Amino acid sequence: MILGPDGKPIKKPVTSEMVTMQTDWIHYFKTLPNPDPILRKTGKDSEVYEEMKTDAHISACRFSRKSGVLSKDWDILPATENPKDLEIANFVKENLQKLNFDQDLRQMLDAPYVGFRVMEIMWEERQGAWWIKELKARQRRRFTFGLDGSLRLLNYSSLNDEAIPPAKFILVQHEEDDSNPYGERIYSRCYWPWMFKKHGYKFWAIFTEKYGMPTAIGKYQPGASAGDKQELLDALDSLVQDAAVAIPANSELDFKETNGDKAEVHRLFLAFCNAEISKAILGQTLTTEMGDTGSYSAAQVHEGVKDDLTEADAKMIMAAINNQLIPPLVEFNFGPQENYPAFMIFYKDDGTQKDLAERDTKLVEMGLPVSTKYFYNRYNIPQPGKDEELVQPANKMPPSPQFSQQQFSNIMQKGKQVDFANEDDQKIFERGDILQQYYLACLDRGQSYYGRLTREISKAMLGWNSLDDANNLKVSGDAIEALGNYLTNVAMTGYMIGEYDAWQDYEETQREFADSSSYYTIKPEPLDLKEAVDYFSRLMPVDIDKYRELGSELKNKYFTIAAAEGQNMVESIKKYVQEALEKGTTLEEFKRNTNQLFTRMGLEPADPWHLETTFRTNIQTAYGAGNWEKFQDPELSDLFPYFKYSAVLDGKTRPAHRAMNGFVAAKNDPIWNEWWPPNGFNCRCGVVAINKYKAARENIKPMATNNVPIPDSGFARNPGKALRELPPSLL
Repeated sequence: MILGPDGKPIKKPVTSEMVTMQTDWIHYFKTLPNPDPILRKTGKDSEVYEEMKTDAHISACRFSRKSGVLSKDWDILPATENPKDLEIANFVKENLQKLNFDQDLRQMLDAPYVGFRVMEIMWEERQGAWWIKELKARQRRRFTFGLDGSLRLLNYSSLNDEAIPPAKFILVQHEEDDSNPYGERIYSRCYWPWMFKKHGYKFWAIFTEKYGMPTAIGKYQPGASAGDKQELLDALDSLVQDAAVAIPANSELDFKETNGDKAEVHRLFLAFCNAEISKAILGQTLTTEMGDTGSYSAAQVHEGVKDDLTEADAKMIMAAINNQLIPPLVEFNFGPQENYPAFMIFYKDDGTQKDLAERDTKLVEMGLPVSTKYFYNRYNIPQPGKDEELVQPANKMPPSPQFSQQQFSNIMQKGKQVDFANEDDQKIFERGDILQQYYLACLDRGQSYYGRLTREISKAMLGWNSLDDANNLKVSGDAIEALGNYLTNVAMTGYMIGEYDAWQDYEETQREFADSSSYYTIKPEPLDLKEAVDYFSRLMPVDIDKYRELGSELKNKYFTIAAAEGQNMVESIKKYVQEALEKGTTLEEFKRNTNQLFTRMGLEPADPWHLETTFRTNIQTAYGAGNWEKFQDPELSDLFPYFKYSAVLDGKTRPAHRAMNGFVAAKNDPIWNEWWPPNGFNCRCGVVAINKYKAARENIKPMATNNVPIPDSGFARNPGKALRELPPSLL
């Protein structure tokens, strides 16, 4: 039951927005001071942690640790299997799926680095029910903690702090306790290695400049005049820059080489700093530090530590959502419940789950009495009842209906609720993993191209004399060209990966379903056009002229997109300038908040939600186009009479995509003009080509298309066409 400040139950949430962008200064009254040792000893505020996020190594480690949780599937598990609890769980799941929930989880996963994270719940009433419209990540400086450890909101207008209303905020804390509700901050452990490394780079650059070339020594004859000496010095100065000079005949030059490994000291020092940062964020870095002498066992230890961190971060998020978000969402719509549905992240490692299952099966077969509660907890299966039952060996007792073989197989698939009905579906799932690796590589490298745009804008803004200078803001053509070239190369390689997968289907059929271990030999990294053509020409027959023509077509598209991206950035900045003028913000305040502007636009390197959507959608479209067009080649076309749609069946699957799973139609059926993946943002579906031999053996026939659902808005078209078209927003 949710109680208000007066101790009485509340029946509806607070709908107004409480935390907005205001001034940056704060004031404490009757609150616990932040015990962070770094902030206390250095006299800095928490903004120093924002600066640390720009460090490439910290950003990479942070991304790696976050990915440990974000790569896992999640679901809402009902309290019991009765219809009412199932209805409640489905409502909660539907609400979370309507949010930008992956992005919300990213924001919550900042808690380990900065101690705590606060998300404001924005409620709205729709069709007689209370829904969560969105979750907004709020600046930590707007909050403090009372003497009782409770979260309090800093009110700038009254220069005081106030209690927060119930069911309005989610507080995610990392290793907090009674004496420190601010939580443990990983960035505090990274501060000194980061600071030393930051200055180490400067000294290393000076050292390189000074000792990277031999020292020139000039010798003059006894009795040389002051003018002769000065002429020799001038010649030496010119030699440093021009490498060739003319000197008097009676002068002599010599070169002194630098001996020793002094530069190695700087390199080792910077490597040590990075290793310390890796330890702070990722736990252990045995494989990194051992280098060429590393062992397989060291790698296993390293992965085990990473799995432990993933589990700890997942449990932190699950606790916050299960205790602070789900209960009010349920109570506002269904009233207080004895038990509530549970948000579950399937964080268990694939191999760990498999090993545990094999061990548990052997123990049960040996006759060891095991409580069913153990299996429900171990494999993340909701317990159906209060009374525990003992699991008996299979030859003595059939499996309990609450713990069926089907449920077990679902849970055991890589720690995710994915049930591969056949090898075709598993093939699509595995190809999706390869495409995901390629996407991450493209995103990681692509941030620098978008970073060039933001740096140009930031540099221009710092030179403003007034906010009116925003009218002259623009992005250079060089930055646009660099981004356009990169997007073209990314799409071309994604297209070729799609072609390559179609070619692998052809080769597999030619081998009469022989071993297909050669499927995934592609490199999941973005290549330029020449490298991509050279690489894939070694894997399959390619038409070089066709790729050159395609590259030319794509350049027209992606240069336009790049120009639009730059213009959108400029227009966004101008919009924020207008907001600043309306609020009376000074030029100095606006300049101080430039980093926040790029965060609002989804361009922050550590949390680039805008770039994620851009890269993922373009790569999936390019892959789908290459896959489709390769199957149109006469050599392949006659071999595959049917296509089958395959969706990844888990908690993230859209209803329409789920309904299409297993759908079979002829290769030339018009349905594939609409239902060829991707069929929505972040779509993970695929299409399986069915060869004529398999179709004959298994008597596969096309299905009726009269009740086929509609793809997501804007995706009801073949990707071969979509790849070459500009987005409607740019027309």
